[in-house]
Amino acid sequence: PKGWVKVPLGALFKIVYGKGLVASQLMNNGYDVFGANGIIGKYKSYHYSNRQLLVSCRGAYSGTPNLSPKLCFITNNSLILENKWTNLNIRYFYYALSVVDKKKIVTGTAQPQVTTKKLEPLLISLPPLNEQNRIVDRVDSLMNLCDKLEKNHIRKKDINDQLIKSLLQTLTNSKNSKEFENNWGDISKYFNTLFTTEDSIEELKKTILQVAIMGKLIPQDSNDKSSSELLIKIQKEKNKM
Repeated sequence: PKGWVKVPLGALFKIVYGKGLVASQLMNNGYDVFGANGIIGKYKSYHYSNRQLLVSCRGAYSGTPNLSPKLCFITNNSLILENKWTNLNIRYFYYALSVVDKKKIVTGTAQPQVTTKKLEPLLISLPPLNEQNRIVDRVDSLMNLCDKLEKNHIRKKDINDQLIKSLLQTLTNSKNSKEFENNWGDISKYFNTLFTTEDSIEELKKTILQVAIMGKLIPQDSNDKSSSELLIKIQKEKNKM
């Protein structure tokens, strides 16, 4: 966009590693300790009083951006992009780094890592400060909407899962094939609404098989011989083998 420039991260930030801290030094109380991708415990001191922009630099989370809390000890599993943040919006750069192709900065497969040498030359889009602020406000607003949609989806999925479970129990609890057919007819009206995922269809298949081996899937024929007679025949055949 007009007025934007592309600059390497190294021109904007002093990129440094966090400090070494072994797991045995972690405490139950104190200041937050930020590891590769989140808070991993507490420590008696901190070395950053304000929020910092981080990039995970070791392990599976390599290349993932994070924002540390205030009064935080940051371990050397994260790179810190130091800046006074008077002319830059920290959340804009957090969002910008969230969509960076990690292949550009992550090296190694068995032991993925990000080094300052790889991160410093990474080009990033730099808008004017006011535009950074407006972008962050808009993104925050849209992300809140996305969060609400996600919560609604999870809530609807939970309700749907409970409903499916209840309906499948109705099939399983059918007293006989006639009751099964009635219950099946009620459920089949809403197949397209209820059974929309692989898991739900798999549960339906399991229920059908369960009902089948319980003798409730088809009506019994009074002309059929007793299975005890069949068992005798089978044993006789087996003995002849």
